[in-house]
Amino acid sequence: MTLPVSKSTARSAAPSVLWKVFDVLGAFRHRHRVLTLAQIVRHTGMPKSTVHRVLAMLADVGAVELAGGGYRIGLRMFTLGALPPACRRRSGAASPVTGTARGRW
Repeated sequence: MTLPVSKSTARSAAPSVLWKVFDVLGAFRHRHRVLTLAQIVRHTGMPKSTVHRVLAMLADVGAVELAGGGYRIGLRMFTLGALPPACRRRSGAASPVTGTARGRW
């Protein structure tokens, strides 16, 4: 049995750099695809040097890219997001409907 873990418990259990990475990535939104270092600092509330260091790590692995005087989500993040879930099994209730629809194409 898995017990629910609160955000504060999870945050204290994980390395702080992991939370900083997700805070930086969380600054990017649909309307804000390219952000400057200053914008990310404002969004996260972290020191400029910390955000710069996290962005450098993310850039090294292709998670962010330099773009037009700022940063944007990198191709590696889109590649990871496009991976199919490990178990894509149809539920028993949906099988008759999805099986029928699949047979039409």
